[in-house]
Amino acid sequence: MERADVIMVALEAMISTNRQDILAASKVLKMILKKYLTPMERADVIMVALEAMISTNRQDILAASKVLKMILKYSIPEIGKVSEIIEYIYFHMYHITESTTQSTIRRILYLLVQSYTDEVILTLFKIMDESQK
Repeated sequence: MERADVIMVALEAMISTNRQDILAASKVLKMILKKYLTPMERADVIMVALEAMISTNRQDILAASKVLKMILKYSIPEIGKVSEIIEYIYFHMYHITESTTQSTIRRILYLLVQSYTDEVILTLFKIMDESQK
């Protein structure tokens, strides 16, 4: 079974209503993210979860929120594409209305600022400069 297949099975289990499935899936996902994915691949997983958070499907939103909470539970692993993640959040944050999801987004922003301060600030300046043109 390839990494992508394992990730998909774990993500599907995160949607489950069975608490044991969710706990097992979160452990598998956490291990895969930290041990086997590159920083760019981790960023892709975060971006996919963020995209699901602006979905109209409540189940997708809650599953994506669970995945992101699990990924970011204690600290943010080394990731790539920080500026893309910040830009995505900036341009889509008003589409996120679920309170749990908003809390997860705040946590992501907090951890990104804490771990990648310079990159976050430069990205926000860039967005401001582009909006003034």
